[in-house]
Amino acid sequence: MIQPPIVVFIHPACFTCFEQIYWMHDQGLDFQTKDVSEPRYYEEFQKQLGSSFPFTIIQDDQEGLVRLHGYDQAKVRQVLMDHEISRMSNTHSEVNES
Repeated sequence: MIQPPIVVFIHPACFTCFEQIYWMHDQGLDFQTKDVSEPRYYEEFQKQLGSSFPFTIIQDDQEGLVRLHGYDQAKVRQVLMDHEISRMSNTHSEVNES
């Protein structure tokens, strides 16, 4: 599976943020964390319309930026599965056009 870029905005006092990070790590996902206690990341969090933690952004080729508020394993899995299905469909279409 080719994984899209993932960024997770966290806060050091957020227990569910660390639950999500540990879960994503256990799933073998590559991701970047940004601690909003650092002013540069807090500003970026606000610009991305973050409103709760963890706040996850997945860059999808078809959907653009997918923003997920809160810790929800099912939503993360669904976005990644949709990304893979879309990628496979596009690859299949390119092969058929040749």
